[in-house]
Amino acid sequence: RQWQVQLEHLERVKWYAPHIRHLVADIKCSLALC
Repeated sequence: RQWQVQLEHLERVKWYAPHIRHLVADIKCSLALC
C-alpha cells in the first residue's frame, strides 16, 4: 500500500526554549489510488 500525505496547515504556537518549539500541523492522509 502507498499512502498520499499532504500538509494542509502548519502553525508555530509556542517557543519553550531556543531549540524547543510547539507546532500544530493539519495533515491529510489517504490511500493512493493506483
